[in-house]
Amino acid sequence: GLVVVEVNTRRCEDRAEREADLAGALAFTRLNLAAPAADTSGWRR
Repeated sequence: GLVVVEVNTRRCEDRAEREADLAGALAFTRLNLAAPAADTSGWRR
C-alpha cells in the first residue's frame, strides 16, 4: 500500500527548519507504521 503524509511547511523560516519538519514527519510515520517485531518467544495465542 501507499502512505501519503501532508506536512505544512509554510511557516518555516528557512530550509533547515523545513528539513527538520519533514524529517520529523517521516520519523513519526515510520515509527507508527512499522510492522510489529516477529514473536520469537515460541508462545502462541
